[in-house]
Amino acid sequence: MMRPTAPQPQREHAPQPIPLWQTALFFGGPGGLIYLATYNV
Repeated sequence: MMRPTAPQPQREHAPQPIPLWQTALFFGGPGGLIYLATYNV
């Protein structure tokens, strides 16, 4: 028989999404460098 579990606490505030330009900077920059290093170097 299973024991009852305590209810999970709910999050008060969800994190805000980052703007598109920051996404492009954080992922596109390193992705571009990896592309250049892989195909051109």
